[in-house]
Amino acid sequence: MSEKYIGIDIGGTSARIAEFESLESDKIERRQDFKISGRYEEDLKRLIDSIKKLVGDDKAAGIGLGVAGEHAPDRSRLLHSAHLKDWGEKPIRDDLVSEFDCPVELLNDAEAAAWAEAAFGGHEEDFWFLTWGTGLGGSIVEQRPGGPHVVASEPGHHVICWEESGPLCNCGRRGCFESYVGGAYLERHYGKPPAELSDEEWNEVTDWFARGLYNLVRIYPVGEAVLGGGVTDKQSRHLPEIERKTNEHLKNVGTVKVSKASHGEDAGVVGALASLRQD
Repeated sequence: MSEKYIGIDIGGTSARIAEFESLESDKIERRQDFKISGRYEEDLKRLIDSIKKLVGDDKAAGIGLGVAGEHAPDRSRLLHSAHLKDWGEKPIRDDLVSEFDCPVELLNDAEAAAWAEAAFGGHEEDFWFLTWGTGLGGSIVEQRPGGPHVVASEPGHHVICWEESGPLCNCGRRGCFESYVGGAYLERHYGKPPAELSDEEWNEVTDWFARGLYNLVRIYPVGEAVLGGGVTDKQSRHLPEIERKTNEHLKNVGTVKVSKASHGEDAGVVGALASLRQD
């Protein structure tokens, strides 16, 4: 019997489960996907069944689980999620530990994506990792003596416009970074998906993105911002413009490189695996 590692990425509508041979490799051996119902007991059963199909006669040596939403401080359960309301306060970590008798790491989906880049992206310096998709999430990645460390953050919910007319964010505030650049906001504001925005409209979006990124780099100075997520994957041609405008704002206080993340849609499962490497 050999040991297998499992990385899981839970979104609002689907789940991805991947099997890995080692904590030191991001190569996915096999995978299982299924649609999320939003009903915790039903989703938990399907999740357990999917893991068992992947592990087979082997043993699960560790499970990393990335789920969008707010998590309890002890990382045992999801407190709140806009898309998984029935998952709130359910003991997901303990349920998986009880079933598979192995370590289970529960983390935010943006943290998971950051872990993928931190562990396997080849970076030597600290950087901001931003997940640009339906919303805007992210984390700070610090290079520490024992290896990279991901510091959870909420960059999408710092306010970049305090005007009362600012767009309403899902968090309840107006003027959040996410409410100016998140994919869902763009579709509401412009009445069409990001892929159909005109060059003039994208000029507005990159203006706002550069303002938000400027703030982040001034708060936590780094030389690079790595972007992942669905909008990034489909609209990466706009990253050079975001970099140029951000550096214009920074002027004499340094520069920042804006680059695309390396794992695409697999970042969630790869990062969930990488989170198991924490001491």
